[in-house]
Amino acid sequence: MNGLPADRVGTADLGGIGDVDEAAWSSLRLVADPQRRAIYTHLRGATAPMSRDQVAAGLAIARTTAAFHLDRLAESGLLAVTYARPAGRGGPGAGRPAKLYQAREVDLEVAIPARRYERLARILVQSADLLDGEDYQARAQTVAFAAGERDSAEHEAPKAQAPQALKPLSRAAAALRQLGYEPAGASVGSVGGEDGGPRLVLRNCPFRRLSATHPEVVCTLNERYVAGVIDGLGLRDDLRVAGEGVAPACCVIVAER
Repeated sequence: MNGLPADRVGTADLGGIGDVDEAAWSSLRLVADPQRRAIYTHLRGATAPMSRDQVAAGLAIARTTAAFHLDRLAESGLLAVTYARPAGRGGPGAGRPAKLYQAREVDLEVAIPARRYERLARILVQSADLLDGEDYQARAQTVAFAAGERDSAEHEAPKAQAPQALKPLSRAAAALRQLGYEPAGASVGSVGGEDGGPRLVLRNCPFRRLSATHPEVVCTLNERYVAGVIDGLGLRDDLRVAGEGVAPACCVIVAER
């Protein structure tokens, strides 16, 4: 996910009565508003902090509306605020610095009654760390690849769009977006030790909290999972998967061959 590696403001696995994170509920109520959610999503996709004018222009809304929602989101901790003058403007008469907004790293989940799937995942990952051996690692990677193949069929491009009419990267982006990776196009760069062409940077790691504590296990399985998705889409000959992502984005990128 793009944004500041910030405080975990109300990570919300909201359970039943007596197990309520009020800060998380507050954040969820804020983004329940469609316009506010659109602003938050817009900032999550930004590569740099944005001003009120930029957000208003990007979403074709009034500046006063953008300012109101931006400040509400910032007050809740979902956005970080900084101040800076526009490029090329400085010195006397340059005016006050503009207020800039950037999305924070916040996990918001709802589960009623309480579900703790991540706890089990953490136990399994910790067990994998203890099971040292090439045979076990190979089997785990095979399972991850097969899971990616299966999931690709469920998250192919919408039926209204003929998949074969889309470019390989576009097809991959559509599937990975449905799987929570938030893909974005990137310029030419080095992938897998080679000079790459167009590629997808996966701005969000769906397994971020686990990969932070067990990167060797989780990142390896994640790479094989994404490779399985690409294979399941029939794009193995068109695209390649490499573990060259840079935090806070996912450790995996997808590039044209």
